[in-house]
Amino acid sequence: MDFKNFFQSGFVFEADEKEIKSKFILLNSIMVIGMTLGVAMFIVHWWNLISFSNKTYAITLVIYNSLSTLVLLYMRRSRDNFILCRNIFYGLSIAIISSDVILLDGEQARIAWYTVIIIPAFFLGGQRFGVIVLSWSIFLILLIYNTFNLSYMGSEVLYIIFFYLTIGVLISFYEKNRSALYEEIANLNENLEDRVAHLVAEEKANNVLLLKQARQAQMGEMIGVIAHQWKQPLGAISAATSSITFSLSFLDKEDRKSIDECEEFIAERSEAIMLYVQSLTDTMDDFRNFFSPNKVKDKNCSSGAVDKALTILENSLKVKNIRLEKVYETERKIELFSNEIMQVVLNIIKNAQDNFLDKEINDPRISIKVYDDKQYQKILISDNGGGIPDEHIESIFKSYYTTKSESEGTGIGLYMSTMIVEDHHQGLLSVHNINGGACFIIELPFYASLATHTPYESNMSINI
Repeated sequence: MDFKNFFQSGFVFEADEKEIKSKFILLNSIMVIGMTLGVAMFIVHWWNLISFSNKTYAITLVIYNSLSTLVLLYMRRSRDNFILCRNIFYGLSIAIISSDVILLDGEQARIAWYTVIIIPAFFLGGQRFGVIVLSWSIFLILLIYNTFNLSYMGSEVLYIIFFYLTIGVLISFYEKNRSALYEEIANLNENLEDRVAHLVAEEKANNVLLLKQARQAQMGEMIGVIAHQWKQPLGAISAATSSITFSLSFLDKEDRKSIDECEEFIAERSEAIMLYVQSLTDTMDDFRNFFSPNKVKDKNCSSGAVDKALTILENSLKVKNIRLEKVYETERKIELFSNEIMQVVLNIIKNAQDNFLDKEINDPRISIKVYDDKQYQKILISDNGGGIPDEHIESIFKSYYTTKSESEGTGIGLYMSTMIVEDHHQGLLSVHNINGGACFIIELPFYASLATHTPYESNMSINI
């Protein structure tokens, strides 16, 4: 006999088969306990087999143990044999207890052994099977009491029957509620996958909508930035063409030197105009890539994304007298969506600009540091704008949460930045106040499989 998983009849059950597993363990345990008691009682009566009653009792114990052993072995052949083995075992048990009551008249405690049969019946077979075992037990007790001239008092029998009924009602009530709970859990499990799929699809749809809204909200700001960046090249082009026109107006067509000087001046101004036009084209290329981010990650250092963002905001920073300090301590290339990281940097710096204006900060400064730290490449963007109020700092990355007025902020810029860093790059975006300002930390893993992070302490010092 294979004794592995003995009380499970040698079977291995899956995680979702806990109930049937517990039934196997319970039935095997009851059978082993009953057989052990049967052997013990047989040994006790071994020396008193001359008495006919004792001899019959001993024979019933041998029969019970033998048949119980066969049932135990048969149940190990297949899990489908459980119900048949359970029914055979209960038939044997009721028979042996009934014979005990008859053969060992005067031992009133014997009748109480029916309790050992009744209680597990509800757990092994449910409410219906338990009621059947309870009813048969009461029927046999009354039959034995009225058929054999036993020494039991009527009050004792009625007390025992009342005790059985009380146990049966309580366990039946428990099993009924347990079955209802299991059924509810089963229904929840059946619908869980569909519900999760629906919620995931809904979340994706919401994220797509938020992304669209974010880009639309930023479109106006970006167009304003483009217009501002175009002002200087367009103004230079206008000045160059005006100077060419002015030079031609003083051209002496009879003087060869004057013609040569004019041609040289026009060539010089034309080259400058071409440079200005190229600047306009580069600006449009930058913004076209911004609104149509790459679908495939490129392998670059994140400082390149920072430089792209600063190229777009360079003139705006100069006009607003914002001092920029940047330190790049790494050139290591990692896989990232450069245009998306540029968008994150743009969001953070633009928020800092707005904060400087709102608080009228004197000598506004933005410091950027890019460096490698263990498994991550980090971008630190800090300012001296007074920091983020404690009541807002825990919520600024939530969707539609903004500290600005409705006309100035949508509350989705930092939320989308969190999605870009954490969902698209398996990184981490966090913020804390330090040295009279706010410090945003963008952590990008060297490899996409790295997704564990150590949060920054709010009182840590960072050298920029």
